[in-house]
Amino acid sequence: MAADEAPRVAKLRQDRAHRTRRTLVDAASSLWTEQGYDHVSVNDICARAGVSKGTFFYYFPTKEHLLVELVAGGGREAVTAAVDEAVARAATLPEVFRRVVTVLAEGQRYASRELVGRAAMEVLRAPRRARPDDAGPELRDVYGRAFAAAIERRELPGTFHPLELAAMTNWVLLQGTLFWAVGAVGTLSLEEVLWRRVQLVLHGATLEHLQGLSDSASVTRREPPS
Repeated sequence: MAADEAPRVAKLRQDRAHRTRRTLVDAASSLWTEQGYDHVSVNDICARAGVSKGTFFYYFPTKEHLLVELVAGGGREAVTAAVDEAVARAATLPEVFRRVVTVLAEGQRYASRELVGRAAMEVLRAPRRARPDDAGPELRDVYGRAFAAAIERRELPGTFHPLELAAMTNWVLLQGTLFWAVGAVGTLSLEEVLWRRVQLVLHGATLEHLQGLSDSASVTRREPPS
């Protein structure tokens, strides 16, 4: 192969891989919508997509990996782009995360609540196992950039490490998504659920001092009944 052909060949392979992944995701999406998640096997997905099981497992180690890719794959890229753009223009933390929850909510519109809930549960249960190998930066690290920038410009005190705040945020967003998916939050929209939870983290992050355990114990201690 000529040296000047290598980039073109690599691009063709990349495009073919992207099309194959997309075909598998689309096949799974249609089957899960028609039959439900539990009633669809990897064999069923391969048959609908017209690929072998070997091809399936080359791209997705498990059915759960494909589920997370379907529900969260595009949203992860959109959230990363939104956060990086907001941080670059020195947006405030509420502005950054208001955009984050909007992007996350928009990304779930094309999946059923069952699939959204399943994907959230999978990530909460086994985040490392559920992430595709080529998924890019974890959202925790993306959120951490926003918190680090806010601490640097003194929008927040340095009470918490940026990644600690980011991990809290990622957790409450996943938990909020799961609660919404199973109908545990009444008539609230997903965006409203996520925004309420983010605000709890943001308000807590503004605290310069945290009450110690001994102090809190004295405040919460009650006299035993006589």
